[in-house]
Order: sequence, then structure tokens, then C-alpha cells
Amino acid sequence: MSPSRHHFDGLPSLAGWRGEQGGRSSLNQRNPIVLSLMIAVLTAAPLAAQPAPAPRNGPTASLSDDQIRDIIIQRSITAYSGRCPCPENRMSNGARCGHRSAYERPNGEAPKCYRRDVSDEEVARFRAASEH
Repeated sequence: MSPSRHHFDGLPSLAGWRGEQGGRSSLNQRNPIVLSLMIAVLTAAPLAAQPAPAPRNGPTASLSDDQIRDIIIQRSITAYSGRCPCPENRMSNGARCGHRSAYERPNGEAPKCYRRDVSDEEVARFRAASEH
């Protein structure tokens, strides 16, 4: 048996995930129970590690965190007084702002351009302010 076909503690190797050479059946055709268990374990572990979300009420209840981040970003860009708040914006000549944007300039205004720029705390403050 070649090293890629070894079994570990009685479980089939992962070689079967893409189908094996020579017309042999893939892992899911050989043992659907093992495949089902692997899928269940791989998908349940990340879900179990996450805390349950707090119940939401009010006007932002139906909005996801990413949708709220998008609203905060749009407001930040709208509040910027210049022409190039973010690298993806366009200058008057049609070229990308890129490194000339306020986002990229040190010590300038710092508009929020990306979802990663909006913290979880800002999302929570937005939700709290929208519910009052």
C-alpha cells in the first residue's frame, strides 16, 4: 500500500476526497457514514465556538453586522470633504485615487473605506443609537 493510501486509526486517508486513480471509488462512495461524520464534525466545531448572538429589536434588527458596516462606511465617505476618500475612488481625470487617497495619507482625515475599518464596538453603538 502506498503512503498516500494508509489508514490512520481506522479512518480512510483524505486521498479519496478527489477520487482515486485507476477507477476506484471515492471516499463518499466507499463509506458514506465516515463522510457524513467528517462533515458534521468540521461544520459543527466552528459553530459551537461562537457565542449566541444577542436578540435584536428595533430598526436595525433585520440588518447584519456587515450591512451596518456598509452604512457606516458610506456615511464616512459622504462626510469626507475632498475628492479621494478611499483608494478605489476616482479622481476628476478618471484615474484611481490609490495612494493619493485620504485613507492612505498619514496624518490626514481617516475615512472608513473597508469593513475591517469598522470595529464591533462601532457596530454595537450604531445599533444602540438606532434603537432609541
